[in-house]
This record gives sequence, structure tokens and C-alpha cells, in this order.
Amino acid sequence: MTTTPVTLDHPLVRAYLDTLRQESAVLSALRREELLADLGEHITASLARTASDADVRRVLDELGDPRTIVTAALAEEPPAPARPVPTRHTKGLLCLLSLTGALVALSPQVGTLALLVGLVLLWRAPEWENRAKGIGTAGVLATPLLLLGFGLLAAGRIGPVEILLSLIVWLTIPTLTSVYLWRQTGVRAG
Repeated sequence: MTTTPVTLDHPLVRAYLDTLRQESAVLSALRREELLADLGEHITASLARTASDADVRRVLDELGDPRTIVTAALAEEPPAPARPVPTRHTKGLLCLLSLTGALVALSPQVGTLALLVGLVLLWRAPEWENRAKGIGTAGVLATPLLLLGFGLLAAGRIGPVEILLSLIVWLTIPTLTSVYLWRQTGVRAG
């Protein structure tokens, strides 16, 4: 019977902790690191400076199956906060945001008002986190800003190609922004 110094680098311990690390991916990062550190300390404290492979197996068997440990840790973890359910106004808001580019092009006053109302409603909506709201705002504001820049560059030289490109920009960017926001609500079409 051979004995070797037991550390967390012991092949059996490393394999056990690797399995535990993989299984614990469902836990929060803080809880996962805490669990791994606690079990690592327990393993090293349970084994003498030198121990046989049989001793290591016995300690690991006493700890139990990593999957069972993670299931117990997951049960102790507080539930993740629930995402707000999209309101019935979500689709209307997203349609409004999709149309802001076209509305600004057709009637700058009405389009600007629609854009401002849409952004206020977006920032007041509970369906999205601030990151998604920021991306939505940038996407919606990108259209008038791009068109303003395009208009300044093409001043006096607007032909059919420029009009077609403008229409594509007016419709595409706000629509893609609304699709992004819709996906962020977690609602699936069906």
C-alpha cells in the first residue's frame, strides 16, 4: 500500500473537484466558489499529510456524489428574482419604436414627439434591464442621427438611390431595435 502526500492536486481529488465544478455551474458564482473552497478544506483536513488512494476514496465517498451536493446547495440558494412579465402595452410600445424612423421622415414634429414618448415609455417599462433600455435608446436615436448626417452629406444631391437607402434605414434600425427588445422580454412567439 503506497502513500503519497495528499493535496488538492491529487488525481482523485482533482477529478472529484472537477466534477463538482462542472455540476455546480447552475449555482451563482459566489456560491460555487464558496462550495468548492469549503469542500477543498474539508478534504485536506480529513486526510493526513500522507494517505493512500484508498483513504482518499473513502473521504470522497463520505462527502457524497457531487451532483447530490450541488442539488442540496441549489436548494439552499435564494431563488433568482423573477423577470417582470411584459405588459399588454409592450407590443404597442415596440410598434411605436419601430415606426419612429418613418414618422420622423414623414413629419419631423410628429416623429420627434413619437420618438420622445416611446423613449419615456421604454425607460419606465419594467420588462427590461437598464442595459437593454440603453441599447434600445441607442437604436431608436441612431435613425434620426444617421439621417441627419446623411442629409448634411448629401445636401442637394438626393436621388432615387439615396431615398431608397433612407427608407431602408428609417425602417430597419428601429425595427431591429424593437426585435432585440422583444427578445429581451423572454417571451417566445407561439
